[in-house]
Amino acid sequence: MTHSSPASFLVLAIGTCVLFSFLIFHLWSFDRFKCLRCAPRPHLHVFRRLQLEGAQYSYLLSAPLIATYALVFAVIKYRQGFIEYEGGVIPKPYILWPDAERRAIFPLMLTFSLGWSLGIMSHLEELCFWLFFVNSGKKNWFSSLYFRVWIVGSGIALVYIPLLTISTRFYPLKCEAYAFLGGSVGSLLLTILFIPMLYKKEDVKTEIIVRLTKFHELNIIRTIFRFVCTVIWPVGAQTLMTGFPNWDVMRGCV
Repeated sequence: MTHSSPASFLVLAIGTCVLFSFLIFHLWSFDRFKCLRCAPRPHLHVFRRLQLEGAQYSYLLSAPLIATYALVFAVIKYRQGFIEYEGGVIPKPYILWPDAERRAIFPLMLTFSLGWSLGIMSHLEELCFWLFFVNSGKKNWFSSLYFRVWIVGSGIALVYIPLLTISTRFYPLKCEAYAFLGGSVGSLLLTILFIPMLYKKEDVKTEIIVRLTKFHELNIIRTIFRFVCTVIWPVGAQTLMTGFPNWDVMRGCV
């Protein structure tokens, strides 16, 4: 936070809102929001119904959570403004913020971490289902290996980023660095694994090819933007971790 400008958080907030708008457009193009309807499924166990509904709404919850993090931080940063430092001007460091706004750092970081975890959960479900759709023929999704991988991976995603945030909550810069590093590494891995799905055509049924082709352009655009974010963020997080090695000193300044 101390090194970020107010405009950077505003850009993140705008980008997240654009992503949410794209998601709404994507759902409308796919089936006119029918996939979001909580239709009764008496043939499914309650646990499986919860899993299915969770996959549908995880991304819808992810974008607003990240947008909340970005918007509130943008307001704080614009309110605190800039200070003169060594002949230049920098955003006011968080150690100079009022107590009320410093106390908001951890809740906002936890909100951001949970939003990113839900995004990874959604991307993992997408990857696993496409792999199942292409490779498993007429097998049942709930009894497939891909479904089990998604369940285990989702559990890990929902735990590890918030856990990194909680474990480093007394060191705001370290908390931010670990949250971005943990989230971006997971997102980058999923983005790399999704690339073959953009070009999978051999040994696939015709109706699957039609479905893949229909959303081919949208998926390529989305994958490119995911790469732009997931390649830059680990570098930034690593730079932050190596640029401020003495976390105890930073904590003592608070």
